[in-house]
Amino acid sequence: MSEINDVLNLNEEVLWKRIKVKNLVLTYPVYIIIAFITIFLIFSFIYPGIIAFTNNLIFFGNILIIAGIALEILLIFSMIFIFRKHHSWYRKTTEVSNKELKEYKGIYAISNQRIIIKDLRDLRSIKNYVEKNSISNIEFEKDYIFLYLKNIEVILLKKDYHQIRFLLDKTEITPLIYFDFHYPRREAGSKMKEVMETLNENFVLEIFFENKYIIKYHFSLK
Repeated sequence: MSEINDVLNLNEEVLWKRIKVKNLVLTYPVYIIIAFITIFLIFSFIYPGIIAFTNNLIFFGNILIIAGIALEILLIFSMIFIFRKHHSWYRKTTEVSNKELKEYKGIYAISNQRIIIKDLRDLRSIKNYVEKNSISNIEFEKDYIFLYLKNIEVILLKKDYHQIRFLLDKTEITPLIYFDFHYPRREAGSKMKEVMETLNENFVLEIFFENKYIIKYHFSLK
C-alpha cells in the first residue's frame, strides 16, 4: 500500500487497488501517426512528383516533391514539439526523472472515503473540464485525482466499454472519473467483477436501469 500511503487521509483505508505500469517517455501512437501521414504524403506528393519527372513535367514534379518533403519536415517537427511539451508537463507535475516516467505507476483505488486515481494521461483533460465547469467535488494533488464517495450518486457499469464510471448525478453525460479495463482484455471481466464486489460489500448499490450494454446503480454509503 506504500504507493498511496502519503495521500491517504486520517482513518482512510484502501479497499481495492489496481496498479498499471506505463511508459510515458515512448509514445507509440505518435510514431504510428507519423508513419501513416508519411505514407499519405509519399503517395499524394512525392510519388506523383516522380511520375511527373518521368513525363518531362520538371516544374510540376519539383513543386510536388518539394511540397511533400516540406510537409514531412513540418510533421516531424510538430510531433517533436508536442511530445516535448507533454514530456515537460509530465516532469513538472510529478517532479520525477525520465527513468521514473518510463516506469510510471498508474493507480486506481477505492478507499472507505474516496475514489483515488493517479494517471497523468487523464489528469490534464479532467482538470481543465473541472475548472471550466466549476465542479467542486473533484480534487487534485500533483498527479492524483480524488472524488469523495459521499458525492457519488450513480455507479454506471459499461459492459461494452469495459468501464466502471462514478457519476455525481443521474444526468451526468461526460464520464470524468472512471476505471477502465480495456487491456489486457482477457482480464476485463474478472477485474470489473472485483471492483463491483468491493463496492457491494462496503456500500449500498441498487439497480435502477439495466440493458444489454449498461447497468446503472444508485450509490450510497452504509
